[in-house]
Amino acid sequence: MWKLRMHRFGGLAARRNSGYRAERRAVDGWQATPVTFTSPEMRTAWLILLGEVAAKAVYVQPDPLSYLRQGTLLTARADFLCETREDRCAYVLLERKASQASNALAWGTLSEACRAHGTVARLMTLEDLMAGGFAARNMERARTLETVHDNFDSRGLENWIGERLADFPCWTVGELAADIDFVSFRLTRSHLDVALYRARRAMRLCFDITKELYGNETLIRRV
Repeated sequence: MWKLRMHRFGGLAARRNSGYRAERRAVDGWQATPVTFTSPEMRTAWLILLGEVAAKAVYVQPDPLSYLRQGTLLTARADFLCETREDRCAYVLLERKASQASNALAWGTLSEACRAHGTVARLMTLEDLMAGGFAARNMERARTLETVHDNFDSRGLENWIGERLADFPCWTVGELAADIDFVSFRLTRSHLDVALYRARRAMRLCFDITKELYGNETLIRRV
């Protein structure tokens, strides 16, 4: 895992890289696995899906779904498989810049396959990608921090945050940072950010990542 974190797909050694490979490869810090994308748009969509409140895991290019239509075996492919904290699943198709007919055919096939399997199909449009710019940028930073600090046990810090929210249900990130003695606890601001994102993913607190970049003014609320 150390070599993976240091040298591959957006880890410590490449976390500020730009260009083709940086756009099309990443490490899923929460699953500790490398991920490859077929386009920059797919990477953006993956980050947006990861940032949704109930998201537990997002898998890229899952196994195809096979189903029967009037005795004929057909196959449908999705770009993502999303798992939620409630153990629900959804297959997500990313709209392409190709013709509307191609998108409609792929969406119709996936919808039919999901109905046959008793699961949910979802279409992510190009408009969704444009609207999710802040979420994607915030989750890219969270992904990098999680990859760098994957061995950090944040439970104590998350409990400390929970105690502060119990005293007062709304804090800014800057107020929490000012209230903690980083030196005594041998922590940095990055550790606080990791703990906040982990607690958000576990739905123990909430903050909005869709309207602005995460920072000192981000409002942390008790769930």
